[in-house]
Amino acid sequence: MTKFQKVLTLLLLLALSSCGSPASAPQEEKMDIPTEVPTPTPEPDLPPEATFSFSIGGLRTPYGVALSGENIYVSDPGKNRVVIFDPEGNQVAAWEAEGSGDGEFNTFGFGGIAADANGNIFVVDNGNFRVQKFDSDGNFLLAWGSKGKEDGQFTRAIGIAVDTDGNVYVTDDGNPFVQKFDNDGNFLMKWGGKGNEAGQFEHATGIALDGAGNIFVADYENRTVQKFDAAGGFLLMWKLEKIPGSLTGIPEGLAVDAEGQVYVTDYQNGAVQVFNNDGEYIWTWGTGGQGDGELYRPSDIALDGQGKAYVVNQENNNLLVFELR
Repeated sequence: MTKFQKVLTLLLLLALSSCGSPASAPQEEKMDIPTEVPTPTPEPDLPPEATFSFSIGGLRTPYGVALSGENIYVSDPGKNRVVIFDPEGNQVAAWEAEGSGDGEFNTFGFGGIAADANGNIFVVDNGNFRVQKFDSDGNFLLAWGSKGKEDGQFTRAIGIAVDTDGNVYVTDDGNPFVQKFDNDGNFLMKWGGKGNEAGQFEHATGIALDGAGNIFVADYENRTVQKFDAAGGFLLMWKLEKIPGSLTGIPEGLAVDAEGQVYVTDYQNGAVQVFNNDGEYIWTWGTGGQGDGELYRPSDIALDGQGKAYVVNQENNNLLVFELR
């Protein structure tokens, strides 16, 4: 190797030794890509439906129904008694003493029944012109009323309902007022009067309350349902919907569900009509007739809050149980 080549090689070695290791190439930052979650398919908005479940027979022109605890209480005026059934429709008791003494019944062939939050049962005993109060086992507690048209008196008491405070409301088609009593039967107030104008009655029958304390009253003769506030002030009035191919409905019994919807038994056509809290029509269910599961002169209705409706079938002498959706 020549001297020049040696010098050149040395210079190259020095140049290489002065260079550091090559820098690592910057790594690309990884990004978390979210996993796509599919949007759930909404449940279809199914139309309401009422399916017949079973019937309870052995009654004679029953009129009213009330629910308390697990029991079903039915007023059975044709036999002057109250009959109690379990949820499967088995009879568990009957209060059937006829007469005018304490705990005895003498009806005009109709009359409502209601329960308070403590399990007490209130029975319209219109042939004796009074309301009777029992505990849930049928033990007589008290009675109030007499024949007449003064405060606290009755001529043809029919419907009865109890509010969340235990106050008792009674309709009377012979003395066309709604009368309000406390839980011990002391008269508190009344409203109404005979007529067909707002706030008046010709033949008041069913009565029910919603969770806000509003009171709904059916009028058989005027074919109306009226809504009142807790003080008896008139709010609104409506008639039943005319079912195609049928006559204009006649309201008789009433119930209100937890959403404030009002269920009205159509005594004329053998059906139940449902309205919102302002009287706007929603739907009709039930088939008129005297066959199994059919309605003939439905006089009262009760709702258990669990999807069951209990309808008194007056002329078919039974109680029908429906599953609601």
